[in-house]
Amino acid sequence: MHRSGTSAAVGILEDLGFTVPGTVASDGTGDNKRGTREPVELTALTNRVLQVNASSWREPPKTAVKYLKAHMADRNRIISQCAGRRCVLKDPRMLLMLDLWDGVSINPMATVRNPIDVAESLVRRGEPMTNRQAIALWKTYNRALLGFAQSHDCPIALFDSPDFADQVIRCTRHHGYSDDVAANFFEDRLVRSRTDDWRDLVEDDEAVALYDDLTRFAVVSQPDRPSTGGICP
Repeated sequence: MHRSGTSAAVGILEDLGFTVPGTVASDGTGDNKRGTREPVELTALTNRVLQVNASSWREPPKTAVKYLKAHMADRNRIISQCAGRRCVLKDPRMLLMLDLWDGVSINPMATVRNPIDVAESLVRRGEPMTNRQAIALWKTYNRALLGFAQSHDCPIALFDSPDFADQVIRCTRHHGYSDDVAANFFEDRLVRSRTDDWRDLVEDDEAVALYDDLTRFAVVSQPDRPSTGGICP
């Protein structure tokens, strides 16, 4: 869910030759000074899906998500822009509608950041929520990610690790890409906060257990396995 982690991952992938299809807003705010790297068309689609389901990214759907034919057509239109080239699609809201992407040939990867730094980032950028509410939201998104990782080949890069850029590159190698190109987009020294003792601060055993479960899918703990297709974190 957290955007500075996923945005940095997309920037690294762009350094490696991947393209964000469609229109990408260049303006950056808060922890995303270099922009969110999210295609406008994808953001519009995920927002429309949530709107139809009387929900939003702050208030995720509590029941099975419904889709319109127009949503499927918009999804296909976005995917068609990736034909014949390496593309990356990123939008944290995709975790709330994972079945929308069933049957689409993608190679998923994900980034995870600890709930304390995520909550503080959301509050810092002015979202109308408390730290506790932000942590609850972190759990919703990351429960969805854990369920997906348990049933799909989805390597994870840990934003809390100082070798985050290397982990993102290893995710691409896991999926069969072998480019050896320097990733200049991400600068570890620009990370605003990396709370080492977050487990002592979070006061939420479920969040700690969820984070630890997700780390089992981190590229640092699994061998590379070749595959083919596009990247969709």
